[in-house]
Amino acid sequence: DAIVRYITTDDFMNDWVNAISKKTTTDFTSTYENVDLLLVDDIQMLQGKDRFQEEFFNIFNKITKSQKQIVMTSDVLPKDIPGLNARLVSRFMQGVAYDIQKRDFPTRLAILKNKSEEVG
Repeated sequence: DAIVRYITTDDFMNDWVNAISKKTTTDFTSTYENVDLLLVDDIQMLQGKDRFQEEFFNIFNKITKSQKQIVMTSDVLPKDIPGLNARLVSRFMQGVAYDIQKRDFPTRLAILKNKSEEVG
């Protein structure tokens, strides 16, 4: 019964621009705040975009204060994103950050062999 929303950062910014132009910012914030889990892809796209960062910061705070969750992906760790507001970096780093790298070829091959054997 959980409400889960997946969005790219570009889509988030486009939705915000549309909400401002249509004067539906209340609907916009409601869409993002009333979720149990918000999945945000490519958060590094917020770099240098102060107004979008401010809006995301507000939504981030409301979701986390409601004991809901946010999962974000980025090409780099938050502290390494240039032009990202220090408040956002601080909030993002309060959670768990993982640096996931591509496995080497022998490991990938072993995983495929195991999966192949499981499936038959």
